[in-house]
Amino acid sequence: MTATTPFSPDRSATGSGTDQRQGGDPGRYEDGGYYDHVNPYLEDLLEPGHRRVLDVGCGAGALGGRWKRARPDCDVWGLERDERAAQLAAARLDRVLRLDLDDLDDLPDGAGLFDLIALGDVLEHLREPQRLLRALVRSLTPIGEVVISVPNVAHWSVLVELLAGRFTYRDEGLLDRTHVHLFTPTTCRSLLDEVGLTTVTREVRITVPSPVSGSLAQVGAVLEGRAGQRDREDELHRDFDTYQTIFRARPPLSGPLTGLVVRARDGGDADARQAVANYLEGFRAGEPVRLVVALPATAGGAEAVRALVEAAADSLPTPVPEALRPEVHVLTDDPRRTLADQLPPGPARYLAVGRAAQGELPSAMTAGDDRLGLLQAVRAA
Repeated sequence: MTATTPFSPDRSATGSGTDQRQGGDPGRYEDGGYYDHVNPYLEDLLEPGHRRVLDVGCGAGALGGRWKRARPDCDVWGLERDERAAQLAAARLDRVLRLDLDDLDDLPDGAGLFDLIALGDVLEHLREPQRLLRALVRSLTPIGEVVISVPNVAHWSVLVELLAGRFTYRDEGLLDRTHVHLFTPTTCRSLLDEVGLTTVTREVRITVPSPVSGSLAQVGAVLEGRAGQRDREDELHRDFDTYQTIFRARPPLSGPLTGLVVRARDGGDADARQAVANYLEGFRAGEPVRLVVALPATAGGAEAVRALVEAAADSLPTPVPEALRPEVHVLTDDPRRTLADQLPPGPARYLAVGRAAQGELPSAMTAGDDRLGLLQAVRAA
């Protein structure tokens, strides 16, 4: 997914950064200031099943405050180092912990687990971002996800400065003088893998494009020894246009293969199609799974279901590696055998999705065919 940013390259896209300096201009704490700025791309993160969320580097609590107004039932916490900002955030959020994010190995006792942990332009301010992320991963619920936004040091505006022999720090933006770690989309993905957030469920590129990116991409491909390779040039072009990247990620599922059983009703395969689509949307980037779709003998549609699964997997924002693509089995009912008897052999934990499948697989775990219900059931298995 690519969005066009409303920010100029000289304006920070941060939502809740962590300034390592103390004091400074009081205006930095006021509406729209450094500590009170909201990244609009982080506002719509909450889903119905999110009951506890954590805004890391919450600043004055502008982002978490909007979450709280939108979802009064949600328990919204914040972490912030700056004393004045933490005081302001405490008036907006349910609780704010004043902590040094560079010196955190675990959240304090009693903090509990969170369904969503957001780090809006925080990691680039830390000396050891791996240390913080490892601590936060331990504080996720079974369905929990981490959302991270980072500026891209490989943006064309930075590269053009370097080519001119300059690397000028500023008060905010890509070269904010408080940045101590520099990231590209690729290096941030490597960091996520390193700390165990190996399943990227969504990646959003916020872009400030320029025609110069195409020329830089051609030069980059030549330097790699891949001159004229259009795919590589397109990839670099996209990287150089990217101002900020937002990743949504979680740890991988552990344990045996998960089997999802969808039972179409007598009306045909429409119900199966909808459940399959909801499943793939719910898991977004794919997990190892055995997908079983049982169809009435008169309904047909097996190839259509297979095509739907393939098309849905191919349309996800993050490509699904071949090893994680769903293993699809389409069953045509045999009235002489129960549905349970027709399941593929081999180790798997099965979820029955929807009332029809649940009625025939009473011993299986059950889940509604909504995407969050599926995610909750599988990750709790």
